[in-house]
Amino acid sequence: MTEFTLSGQHNPAARNFRHLKHIDGWILATQLCEAYIKSPSKADSLLGKLPLSISPSDRRRCQFLFLGVIRNLSRIASATAILIKKEPRPRLKSILFVASAELLSSGEDKTAKIINHAVEQAKNLLSPAEVKFVNAVLRKAVDLLKNPRQMVSGGGKLAFLSLEYSHPEWLVRRWERAFGLDVVEKILRWNQKPPPIYLNFPANTEPGGLDGLESTKWPGFLRISTGEKVNIGEIVNKFGATVMDPASANPVKLLAVEPYEKVLDLCAAPGGKSSLIANQLEKEDGFLVSLDLSGPRMSLLHENLNRFSKSTSVIVEADLLKTTSDDLGARNLPRKYDAVLLDAPCSNTGVLRRRPDARWRLRPEDIASAAAKQLKMLCRAVSFVTPNGRILYSTCSIEEEENRGVVDKFLHIEKGHWKLQTEASYTPWNDDCDGGSAFLLVPVES
Repeated sequence: MTEFTLSGQHNPAARNFRHLKHIDGWILATQLCEAYIKSPSKADSLLGKLPLSISPSDRRRCQFLFLGVIRNLSRIASATAILIKKEPRPRLKSILFVASAELLSSGEDKTAKIINHAVEQAKNLLSPAEVKFVNAVLRKAVDLLKNPRQMVSGGGKLAFLSLEYSHPEWLVRRWERAFGLDVVEKILRWNQKPPPIYLNFPANTEPGGLDGLESTKWPGFLRISTGEKVNIGEIVNKFGATVMDPASANPVKLLAVEPYEKVLDLCAAPGGKSSLIANQLEKEDGFLVSLDLSGPRMSLLHENLNRFSKSTSVIVEADLLKTTSDDLGARNLPRKYDAVLLDAPCSNTGVLRRRPDARWRLRPEDIASAAAKQLKMLCRAVSFVTPNGRILYSTCSIEEEENRGVVDKFLHIEKGHWKLQTEASYTPWNDDCDGGSAFLLVPVES
């Protein structure tokens, strides 16, 4: 594990985490939280730094508590800010935040136990004065955390919803304008629930009777039962399954790949959709090229595609906006493709339940910026399509600006050349899965 900067240089009385005899899930969560407070990073990146040697139960506990902090960040931060006059150092703050997240996830009967546990852990990590401070703040914070209305002095209903469900107020107001107040509350409640884990199985390989897995309304998908301990890695390796939300399969279904086709996945990493496509292609005829920028997620793309020997696939590390069909030809790859998938980078507003940290990185101007880049990528995708081919454009955003807005601008630019054949949108509050939209575009018949 990459060692976080946890030395007690600002407080000589504090001990370093490495001196603890056992670093359990709770302590690991405070480690991640301290690192996040010092320098906000993607939650997945921080969780990826957990040591492989920790037990599955400690890993689950750490992830639950750390993501609980991120998911309730503004509610927790507001409560502690009211009770603390001077900004605490990151380690002290992380302990308060993790304990607060645990308090929010538990009933009143667990309050005393949670606070006492936090205080005992603090004795190993903080000075005696800070330990007393933790005890005092947490006992006062319980009422504020459980009753957030008393922390809102103005701003009306939307300001309260923003705090209660820990979402940026500008985003809550944007959704209220787009969907109405009733739907906004449904979105916010959905985003605050820890997401279930789904496994997608290749055709005719879905196992039956595996402990800890339950059926779903989506063919090929099984869900890990709540509270069950399942060895996901073992199932993935044995059955060729892919961990993904059912909504991720919708664009591939709409693209409707035939076994003999040449397919180009333009924003392929981490590889969930590429793996679905690869499973539909025949090795003798079908061919898949998965393209994306170099980066940490490319290793996941390689891992996902390596599980499939049924089709021929090639991974290309390149920037779509700087790549031409001739560049692919220079690699001895097809220049044109029957089907092109562009699952474009987006604001992620349809998957904030699964990526709670994304809400804190997002800025109002980011949605328009994302839409502008998506349009450029979609226009570039045209150059890779055969005369009778098709493009599937999709996002995991619920913003109209990134979905139909981009498609309408594309159709205006390509007027007379391309048309929208089919579209599908899925909203968490209606469909019980991640949100997003997909659009099948085909050439206009001459």
